[in-house]
Amino acid sequence: MRKGTCNTCHVPDNPEKMKRLVLLQTPAHAAAEIKRMMAAVRDNRMPLDDIGIEKELDAETKALLLRFGAAFESTVNAAYAWESGD
Repeated sequence: MRKGTCNTCHVPDNPEKMKRLVLLQTPAHAAAEIKRMMAAVRDNRMPLDDIGIEKELDAETKALLLRFGAAFESTVNAAYAWESGD
């Protein structure tokens, strides 16, 4: 996340003054947004550059975010399934 500069914008003080601030600091925050976050990374919608235009992540960082994000998403889905008794 550091190399992807996620923690530059997705922090409680909301430096970019986003209308919908998505926090990623805790597992609970990240679990609630994992599907949207994975889609944003897959579709190159994040991160944004200094003037708010989408910029592409370097291939290594994107691959790592997608790999670890997929593992986290799988764990979140398993937890939801366990909670619902499926």
